[in-house]
Amino acid sequence: AYFHVNFYPLTLADVQKLWFDGGLTVTETCEGSTIQVHALEIASILKYEWYDPHNHLIDSVSSPYIFIPRGSEDGWYKVIIRNSGCQDSIVDSIRLTVKPAPEIILSQTDTVCPGEEVHLSFTPNTTFETDSIHFKIAFQNEDGVETRTYAVAPGDPVFDTYMTYTNAKIYPLSTDDGNCDYTIADEHDTIYVKMRPDILDVCTLFGSRDTVCFGSDARFLAKSTIEPPYTIRWYTDYELTHPLKTDVVTDAGTWSYYDTLALTHHAEVFVAIEKEGFCPTVYGLPTNSVNFANGSTEIACGQVFRVYDDGGANGNYSTGTNVRHTYTTTDGKPVTIHFEELNLSETSHLFVITGSELSTDSVLYDLTAGSPNPGVITTNGNTLTLYFVPGMKPAAGWNAVVEHSPGMSIADVWDLNEVTLRDEVCQSQTNTYDDPYNVVPNVVPDLSILNKNLRKAGVYSYTATLTGADSHGCDSTVTFILKVNPPIHHDTTVVTTNLIIEQTGGYVWPTDGRVYTTTGRYTKRTALPDGCDSLDILDFIVLQVDTTDNEICRDETTRIGVSVTVPEMNFRDDLIPPAIAVGDILCDDGDVLKLDSFLISGKIAKGIVFYVDKTGKHGRAVALKDAHGSCLWAKRVGYGPVPKSLTNTAPWSNAAMDTNGYGNTLRIKETAEAIYEHDFETNAPAAYYCYYYNHKTESTGSTHEGWYLPAAGELLLLFGNRVPVNATLLMLGKNALSCTTAYWTSTANNANNEYSWHIQNDGYFHTYGSSTYNVRAIVSF
Repeated sequence: AYFHVNFYPLTLADVQKLWFDGGLTVTETCEGSTIQVHALEIASILKYEWYDPHNHLIDSVSSPYIFIPRGSEDGWYKVIIRNSGCQDSIVDSIRLTVKPAPEIILSQTDTVCPGEEVHLSFTPNTTFETDSIHFKIAFQNEDGVETRTYAVAPGDPVFDTYMTYTNAKIYPLSTDDGNCDYTIADEHDTIYVKMRPDILDVCTLFGSRDTVCFGSDARFLAKSTIEPPYTIRWYTDYELTHPLKTDVVTDAGTWSYYDTLALTHHAEVFVAIEKEGFCPTVYGLPTNSVNFANGSTEIACGQVFRVYDDGGANGNYSTGTNVRHTYTTTDGKPVTIHFEELNLSETSHLFVITGSELSTDSVLYDLTAGSPNPGVITTNGNTLTLYFVPGMKPAAGWNAVVEHSPGMSIADVWDLNEVTLRDEVCQSQTNTYDDPYNVVPNVVPDLSILNKNLRKAGVYSYTATLTGADSHGCDSTVTFILKVNPPIHHDTTVVTTNLIIEQTGGYVWPTDGRVYTTTGRYTKRTALPDGCDSLDILDFIVLQVDTTDNEICRDETTRIGVSVTVPEMNFRDDLIPPAIAVGDILCDDGDVLKLDSFLISGKIAKGIVFYVDKTGKHGRAVALKDAHGSCLWAKRVGYGPVPKSLTNTAPWSNAAMDTNGYGNTLRIKETAEAIYEHDFETNAPAAYYCYYYNHKTESTGSTHEGWYLPAAGELLLLFGNRVPVNATLLMLGKNALSCTTAYWTSTANNANNEYSWHIQNDGYFHTYGSSTYNVRAIVSF
């Protein structure tokens, strides 16, 4: 069974006509736009030949589009659509009126050193009447493309500054003159920024690494192997934008140095060398850009890797798959990493490890969702490991720069140990305390002073700074808290009269079997082998009764006169309650009790006394816990409720004289409610949490009970007496005052700043619109 199919060829002209967008009419278009022609959709055998108004071939392409290039003229534009297998073709033309784009004139620039500023000007010109030209400039280097948008009148220059560490080019990307949006990117408009090749090698730099004790001074050292003279510049930051010091080195054996006082945390400073005729050293010139993956890499001196993790379920890792990569320097020097972007998913972890093994001691940082950028991280040895544990949700990923750049000087800090020892003894039972650090003789050389204190119940704190009390030889502060427990009290009160005493011969106290006939307070201490002594107290009161004799007849009435006299009690001095002191407990009923008395009173603690005035009856007490862990002082910078009488109280020495925290807090409240939408909590949270603090719930309440945000001077008094205050707080199981946390005060510095106070750093004023610190309420009594 055979059959034939006959094919009859058709010409293009017979199949379909040609037309342009908008029809065969005169069309206006803009430079940088495109014109489309519609024809038979058999692209594999079609070719489009485009001709300009002078009949010059513009392009021969397989796409039905023509791009109107820069400088195109008005006129008829022709297209010929050819069939590559035949001689047939379709010819048609369209007349175009081309609107020229504004010209953006760029100023030229010379070669620059990496990190130097490139100053350029852009001047837009146009043939159309317009008040303003909007244009966009692209700045492109090895890090990517940055765009900036401008709007100026025709002929007015715009000046701007760029900075780059690599070769770059700058060109207009688009313009808008009110007639068209033009795409004008063209080689004709491009400025090229070239890097000078004579950059000093960062590997000629050497910095020091040292470890100092907390609070000690540190010296950073740096030098170069190039021939002197040369200049070393010290900076605080990796970008080398905040200078610290400049040294001119004229001798090959001389080190440049930078000293810092009272170092309290890990620190690094950065150095660059300059020599006449050369560009200075720079950091972060990437030689490789790699996606994060399992493996290991050796880094030579001066080599830099930009490591990125594009993240997410479709990125270079999948949920549940851990990724580890190790970087090792070839010369044994430290590895440095700093993160340019950090955006981890909720349950993922990125461990930054010194060395190659994941352990508690090796982890420098455990970065998670919301972790702040840790800045520059430097390993202790020559190996850095990044260990990534992805979470259950995709994330945007992260990128960092890993490098071996010797031009850094580093100092680590050994923390000073704050050791707290506790012991309990019974009243009057001396020399039974446990003092393994031998603290007491350091602060109380005469032990008779300690023994005298042991005669009275209470909590006593002794602090000493001991040299070499830890493995690093750094000083440690040891606080010895000794609680002296009172005897167990058994109270007996007997009221009788002299008539009964005369009849019975006196009162026999069963506790000691003695006979008592005189008013007074009597005590008997009984030693107990398994605890503190038992103290029995007898309050014996004898009422004096006098009667008169009368003779009367039966059935007669008379009045019998009886005179009763209440004698004064003879109390012993050592049983009279002592006066109010720092560390005592302010109860919510207004009583102030010693710790031992409070523990058996059944009352509710309101605060701990940290200041007592000259009367010995009044003072100030601090709350049992922070009113808030970390909060802003106020909502917005420049609109803060500043107490008028305290404005511009800087320096700190003046602010420390302010003790009117209650007045400050009221003024803050009034200002916040009057200016800021009547919202005290949102606009002045630090004062709000103190003003409405409730000591019973130890949280924010709804009524004011006398609490307020302390002034700078009050906070200074509080921390000056923190040892006995903290001792009582710890005995009550409450939150002690932190020695490592800054606290807000109600003392103003100016309209934008409020003072905070830190025991390690004295007073500092901070912008309250961005800084968050703890707040602790106080109350007067």
